[in-house]
Amino acid sequence: MITNDALTGEALFKHVQVLADDIGPRPAGHPQEEQARHYVRGQLERIGITDVETIPFDTIDTWGYGLISSVGVGLIGNLIGNRIIGGGLALLGLREHFATLTAQDNLLNPLFPKRKGGTVIAKIAPKGDVKHKIVLIGHVDSNKHRKSFVPQGKKLLLPASTAMTAGLSINLWALLTGKQSLRRVAGGLLGFALWRLIQDERDDYIDGANDNASAVACVLGLGEYFAQHPLAHTEIWLAFTGSEEVGLKGLHALLDRYEDDLRDAWWIDFEMVGAGDIGYVTRHSSLNYLTAYHPHEEMVAIAQKVAEKHPEWGIKGTPMTILEETLPLRQKGMRAMCVVGIGEDGWLVNWHQHDDHSDNIRPESLQKAAHFVLAMCQEIDNM
Repeated sequence: MITNDALTGEALFKHVQVLADDIGPRPAGHPQEEQARHYVRGQLERIGITDVETIPFDTIDTWGYGLISSVGVGLIGNLIGNRIIGGGLALLGLREHFATLTAQDNLLNPLFPKRKGGTVIAKIAPKGDVKHKIVLIGHVDSNKHRKSFVPQGKKLLLPASTAMTAGLSINLWALLTGKQSLRRVAGGLLGFALWRLIQDERDDYIDGANDNASAVACVLGLGEYFAQHPLAHTEIWLAFTGSEEVGLKGLHALLDRYEDDLRDAWWIDFEMVGAGDIGYVTRHSSLNYLTAYHPHEEMVAIAQKVAEKHPEWGIKGTPMTILEETLPLRQKGMRAMCVVGIGEDGWLVNWHQHDDHSDNIRPESLQKAAHFVLAMCQEIDNM
């Protein structure tokens, strides 16, 4: 590995400690998330990067608004029972459900409590003419402790979410066809789903050392490296996104402003790279059997090429149960992929759990992730 102080595990771990220990939980739109952005801007200034801006946007502070409202609206339609009004509400609930699962705008979004979010971006010019652009992504916010993500229950995430989709679909069909027995079944399913979703919202926000202070640390470390050693013909963009955990809103804000400029860019998202074996995702299951997505084939090819050049790193591609910022990029056909930390059980480590704190971070995982992506960036620059 290249020896550079900014990319050692110890240096990267210090960023994690500031974000997870000194600042602590960073809910979307809360003051702690703004403190994290302030820390990022301070580090960019220290590095000497001056081309920096913050993109503001409105945000919610939990994904529960979208999920609970979608099931709640469907259940209200079920209780009303009228084919037109009840069926219309059932259709709205199903639509909102899929919008939440695929990080699209909810029609009910204006009714949700709003906070102020932001995404910090910085640009590092190459030595020569710009032939490529690479965007490195790490989100600053953290989620809640989720009962649905406990180790013994997380394997039910996909079937439970898909069962919720089935309940909403059955509800719509029952109301449109007037089948009362089917309507009662759908009502029971939706009532149980609503209870579970509410229970899932009752715990506190977590430190988010792995999810996703680890990503911010790697992006900052690579930013410092590229500020000292710019690539020949590749402009580097550093994207510290906000509100990822509540619908990928920070990435959407970035695309709203710069989609045309970054249409041909190469996008690399870091997710939970502070523990486990480092790898890259070859298939994202999302959180529902019906909403899977894949990285761009050119990105996978580059990742595979770098992994083969460095067999000592032990990096490999793997399918994962994950929903992250590659999704809106792939929806638009962009070249994007995700680098992750993989636990012994094949899942993300400490995912949305209280034990996602700095004591469980492995500096060597941070270092390997940063060097792997550095090698990918150099490979792209040489194309």
